[in-house]
Amino acid sequence: MLVAVLWLGAFVGGLADVSPAAVLTGALVLLVAAVAARAVLRAAAGGARPWVAARHRQRAAGVPRHRDPDAAGRSRPRAPAAVPATP
Repeated sequence: MLVAVLWLGAFVGGLADVSPAAVLTGALVLLVAAVAARAVLRAAAGGARPWVAARHRQRAAGVPRHRDPDAAGRSRPRAPAAVPATP
């Protein structure tokens, strides 16, 4: 624990000697690295927006979009019964 506190103190003390330009340069480098990592992850996932491809496959297969099965005017699905329903 003491070693961690001493290391943290040395790190913060070292930051005090850094110029504002170096801090901005470091922030810019981190931003570029984050954008590059995001691009690599998106390319590995198969495109920028994988849900667009899934939606296209659904529409091509003729899958209907049912957002709210309990919406007004929509009949409830019924399971087949052994005996016909009586009114």
